[in-house]
Amino acid sequence: MGLSIIIPYHNEGVDFMSTTLISIRDTIDVDPYEIIIVDDYSDIPLKLDFPNTQIVRHNDNLGVGASFDTGVKIAKSNNLFLMGSDIRFQKNKWASQMIKEIEHHSKSFTCTSCVNINSENMDIEDRKKVGVPTGATILMFHDKKTNPTVSETFRGVIEAKWLRYITNRDVDSYEIPCILGAAYGVSKEWYNYVDGWAGHRKWGSLEPYIALKSWFFGGSCRVAPRIHTAHIFKKEGTHNTPQDILMYNKMFIATVLFDDYDRIINFLGSNAIVDRARKMYKDNMPWILNKKAEYKKKIVVNAHNFFDKWNIDYRTEQDINPLSKEYDEIYAKPEYHYLKDYSKSPYIKIWRKVLSYIEHSDTVVDLGCGPGQVMMMMWEFSVKKYIGFDFSRTALSIARNLILIFKYKNASVEYIDFHKEFFLPYADAYIAIEVLEHLSDDLKVLSKIPFGKKVILTVPNYLGGSHVRKFDTEQEVMDRYSVALDCKEISTIKYGTGQIFVLYGLKK
Repeated sequence: MGLSIIIPYHNEGVDFMSTTLISIRDTIDVDPYEIIIVDDYSDIPLKLDFPNTQIVRHNDNLGVGASFDTGVKIAKSNNLFLMGSDIRFQKNKWASQMIKEIEHHSKSFTCTSCVNINSENMDIEDRKKVGVPTGATILMFHDKKTNPTVSETFRGVIEAKWLRYITNRDVDSYEIPCILGAAYGVSKEWYNYVDGWAGHRKWGSLEPYIALKSWFFGGSCRVAPRIHTAHIFKKEGTHNTPQDILMYNKMFIATVLFDDYDRIINFLGSNAIVDRARKMYKDNMPWILNKKAEYKKKIVVNAHNFFDKWNIDYRTEQDINPLSKEYDEIYAKPEYHYLKDYSKSPYIKIWRKVLSYIEHSDTVVDLGCGPGQVMMMMWEFSVKKYIGFDFSRTALSIARNLILIFKYKNASVEYIDFHKEFFLPYADAYIAIEVLEHLSDDLKVLSKIPFGKKVILTVPNYLGGSHVRKFDTEQEVMDRYSVALDCKEISTIKYGTGQIFVLYGLKK
């Protein structure tokens, strides 16, 4: 029982560290507990006297991961809580809840929900109103495709990206691709088995490294949405770590965990920073290859299976679907209505009309399922089974997250490329909501639907984005799709300044 709390420290200051310890003392609800502060060769050695607390000091500045490794070695409890010095707590039984998670999921790293506070607003409850991220996914390849705001020449690999907060989670914890937020629970036994942050230098890609090892070695990563901790996010740079060391860490991680590591490393290209990192990498190659051989014996999960599970882009296809790119960018923007609860979407009238043709006993295939709003509506309607397809991996990641959170046992989502050969599963009803207007060969998509099955599709009377056609009248919609469908009913619904046509028919 008990809890060992490990905190890396580097030049944060005695007053700041004292505030951190007071926050722990005033909110912790377990006993016994210990706090281990690892002074990572601060300019002035940390000295303070606080109950249940010991300080150990490095003889060099080794970094956050190495500091956790040092603390774990001397920790007395099997229950570990790894945290940054800039974490703050509330009286929400965070410690006892985390111990419960550790003991129930002994081969997992579990992160808390992360409330973003800062020097302008330290009010945790107020900051919760803007959203609380819950863990992360991993960007194996990071460039303008994954983040349109960066330059054309930007290249990155193995980076964590926050998952979006979703309300009304009635679960203690659930699986996620990657931990994030600087507040993590794990058993000492599992930490030692995955070898902690061995080989990592300073800072950068910390969470993807430990998360990938946990998954690949047969464990997992989780988030406990009810355990809120606050993280004081600073405006200054990333721990002042030299960029070449950041790049080195990525090269090192790629090599020890992936067979095709050359492809990942080569994606970084060549510039002065990358070239310096490559030199460090080559100088350390004997140790890296020995560690790779050690980890090879522990890896039990295929990397491609892991990336497929979480819809993480591993760039196995050289030709990127431009439609996927457009919608990846749309779904990544928090201000868009696609990330709201379905009942608050401006499409709700259209979706309800589509739903009016669905029976409770139906198995439904959704062509263009997006981030899962229609899926949630279908599930609340209690359809027999739901299968969603989409060409946006960003949307699929969000939808799959919903399935995990709300435990939809008979719902699934899968990637599809309508421009290539594909097959559709057998179902009672097929819906295509705001997707056919994007496809030049929309009739080919409909041809894949079995004879006699219900088809409900929606198309607009306006052009926008990647639309390749529009319809001015209901008759135009009937004329185009009557070659594939026995059209039974069509209706027009106002949407903004335009209109959307909803067509119901049976496949010919």
